[in-house]
Amino acid sequence: MTARTPAFRIIAALFCCAAALGFAPSTLAQTGAGACCISTTGQCITVASVAACQQAGGTLLDGQTCSACVQTGACCAGAGCTTTSPATCAANHGQYFGGSCTATPCASAILTGSCCSVSGICTSVLQNNCAFGSSWSSSVSCSSSPCLPMGACCTSAACASTVKSGCSGTWYPNSTCAAANCGPAGACCNLQTNVCSNTTAANCPPTSQFIVNATCAASPCQPKGACCTRNNFCTETSSTECASIGGFFTPGSSCSPNPCPGPLGACCIPGLGGGCAFLAKYDCPSGSSFSPSTPCLPDPCPNTQGACCTGAGCAVATSMAACSGSFFPAQACTDDLCPPTGACCSVTGGCGNTTLANCPGAWYAAATCSPTPCANTGACCSVAGTCSTTTSLQCSGAWYAKAACSPDPCQKGACCNAISATCVISARQSCDQQALSWLGNGIICQPANCRVLTGSCCASGDSRCTLSTLSQCAGKWITNTGCQPNPCCAADFNGSNALDVGDIFTFLTTWFAGCP
Repeated sequence: MTARTPAFRIIAALFCCAAALGFAPSTLAQTGAGACCISTTGQCITVASVAACQQAGGTLLDGQTCSACVQTGACCAGAGCTTTSPATCAANHGQYFGGSCTATPCASAILTGSCCSVSGICTSVLQNNCAFGSSWSSSVSCSSSPCLPMGACCTSAACASTVKSGCSGTWYPNSTCAAANCGPAGACCNLQTNVCSNTTAANCPPTSQFIVNATCAASPCQPKGACCTRNNFCTETSSTECASIGGFFTPGSSCSPNPCPGPLGACCIPGLGGGCAFLAKYDCPSGSSFSPSTPCLPDPCPNTQGACCTGAGCAVATSMAACSGSFFPAQACTDDLCPPTGACCSVTGGCGNTTLANCPGAWYAAATCSPTPCANTGACCSVAGTCSTTTSLQCSGAWYAKAACSPDPCQKGACCNAISATCVISARQSCDQQALSWLGNGIICQPANCRVLTGSCCASGDSRCTLSTLSQCAGKWITNTGCQPNPCCAADFNGSNALDVGDIFTFLTTWFAGCP
């Protein structure tokens, strides 16, 4: 026992030292391999020995994985820096940097500010921790209550809920974006004061003029004046607005007294030598002279010239009196003003020079009647059944010389050939030209519709007569005749197909009766 005492005492002393240092007895048996948590960087590495972890500046979690390490690092929140985990840093509305506070100093004056939520609550947080839809300011603290009141901020791009200090557009206190109805942005011109303001269409007063997508920097607001419209109505507006409603604008003038009433008169229009138009003063173009209650004939405007439209075409006339047609002062000859003329061919072949609108027959643009193009006109029936008057060369359908379109020759119906006992659907004009019987438009071919003609049939080499149709006759067929008297034998006067004394008595009876 005496020999074992020193070793026992040494072991007991080791256990006492371990307990004093806070290590459990099992710690003395650690392997040295496990998770090494480095608090200065917030990292974790797996090491094989205690010495390796100490060399990395970390704390060894023997036999465990890195998931057991609680990551800590520098967290900037409020007025300073604390060493904490990322989750705790976010809960305190801070920004987690990792590392140590010594290596990552936090400048609270730059990193933190007031964050106003959409409900008007203020918190001191970093800008990147200010919730979406809220407004953040680095120069204002929550102690000054910068979040009240909240409102709708309308800009040219969109609408946002914010405080007045955070709005770069038009701000509406205690309002929402739905209630503000920002609409398109533009310039709002006060027509009474000519003052311009940048706002939205919904917030431009009805008595002002709103110009969409314009800004006051471009000076879009024009001075107002009296705008005279039809029925002598006067309104005070801008020249642009007056022109859009077709009015006559007098800048700097007011509607009291009303400058609009007045009779029609002569308006001398400059250009093309001048021109006179009888109209109201507000319809007289700017730069023209107006003479109220003065007619244009005789022409009060000197050197008047314009377009003169006649049946022969358009020409520039020096005055209204020199024009034998329709005179348009201060106007040039155009197809819209004076439609072109051409040769107009009637159904009878007559020719006249006129416009397309005034031609009842076939019209040939830019043509004259000398030489006449109307020598051979008629009715042209298209495939669709429509009728037009034209020449045979211009007709792409069935053409009928010197025929008119009234009555319409292009109507189709049953055409009966009573001699041949046939029926075809044909145009009226075609049926008439063949001397056949046209039954009417839309009538179809049926046996009951076409009446077949009968006549006398004289057989070859025989003097006997029989009544039959053409198709039934094997000899000579005479249409619309009977067999009494017998056309096949002049002596068979009574048509009995035999020569006897009866023929003599029938002849005498007829002879004594005389002519009716």
